[in-house]
Amino acid sequence: MRMLTTKRMDSILMPFMIWLMLGMLLPSCTQEPPTSHPTYPQEAGLHTLTLRSGNLDREFLLYIPDGYDENTSLPVMLNFHGYGGQASDHLAYTDMRPIADTANFLLVYPQGSLLGMDPHWNAGLDTDQNKSDVDDFGFVENLIESLEANYPVDAERVYACGYSNGSFLSYSLAC
Repeated sequence: MRMLTTKRMDSILMPFMIWLMLGMLLPSCTQEPPTSHPTYPQEAGLHTLTLRSGNLDREFLLYIPDGYDENTSLPVMLNFHGYGGQASDHLAYTDMRPIADTANFLLVYPQGSLLGMDPHWNAGLDTDQNKSDVDDFGFVENLIESLEANYPVDAERVYACGYSNGSFLSYSLAC
């Protein structure tokens, strides 16, 4: 068995060590900073809010029910618009605010990101037909975390529904 000289070992290991160090440093240079949770309004009513997620500013409508009490844990209902839709139009069409007031839950209408000129949801279908790489699962996770940081959310009662492409996302979230 032939022994490697120190010089020969250095010539073999040095490139490997450089790649190893770069591999550890580069992700920290390119990674988005942790999501900070802005302070959200506490008064009942409809609010338009923005959350930074996946290097995108993501908008959503938040409805705080009339009976809101910061000492009571609330369920959350996420309601997703269809492909090409707008959260505000979807709210007008599927207005769940009276139900949120009666059943006392936070109601959220998130806005999809653009795919070309059309707002959409990436339901994460792992096929060659998926034309989007937007991380909507990460957005929903960040959105729920942000709500939990600002309101007494009952994490065991987070629900999702939607129309068309929004229903695909709801189904994928359930899976």
